[in-house]
Amino acid sequence: MNELEEAAIGWAVTQLIYEAAVLTDGAEWERLSELFAVDAVLVRPTAVGAPIAGRSAILASFRARPPRTSVHLVHNIFTTIISANEVTAVSRVTMFTGPATPSSSPALADPAIMVARFEDRVRRDSTGWRFARRFGTMLIQHDVAAHRM
Repeated sequence: MNELEEAAIGWAVTQLIYEAAVLTDGAEWERLSELFAVDAVLVRPTAVGAPIAGRSAILASFRARPPRTSVHLVHNIFTTIISANEVTAVSRVTMFTGPATPSSSPALADPAIMVARFEDRVRRDSTGWRFARRFGTMLIQHDVAAHRM
């Protein structure tokens, strides 16, 4: 594999991670679930002890979420190419949430700001790059309200 091929793979996986954040913030659960392999495992940062196995179960877990407004800021993405069809990636996500609001109105943010780490194993199949495993852990949960004067 040459440097151009490696760069293209790294870019494609980075785009997958960004796309997951965009679809999450848009509550586009069906499209988001399609970013996962059929046999994928998802571990949410807020539920490390409860892995979700399989694309169907992942979609059901997304649909079960209560409506909310969210903004996921993805940063510090680092990819490691294992092969032409498998990559690992580590990223950080800073998340702000608030109540569900009409799209024309901004949401008042919840007082908690969360920073999570994701460790991803990504595979390329006949349809493109898909998450085989997303393992999230919470790094920081900051309660802004607790620091008001």
